[in-house]
Amino acid sequence: MMFLNSISDPQVFFSDAELALITALEATFPGITHLLCLWHMVKNVETHARRNTFRRVRDVEASTSTGVKWKDSEAHRNFCDTFLRVM
Repeated sequence: MMFLNSISDPQVFFSDAELALITALEATFPGITHLLCLWHMVKNVETHARRNTFRRVRDVEASTSTGVKWKDSEAHRNFCDTFLRVM
């Protein structure tokens, strides 16, 4: 118990966007700075975008004869630019 009393409350907390966790943080540590974890944000984008956008891109790649890969395409650059602006 002495150990717990010797450490101060956290000033910053990184997490995903879990609403229950955010609510608990605000109730437990008022004024704490809450930042979203970049790894969780990227995984969330990959999960949700893959369902629609990336599936269509793979279909286009499979049907194109130019041999241009998605990662080398202008669409990929535009996606990355937009993603970074949103972040």
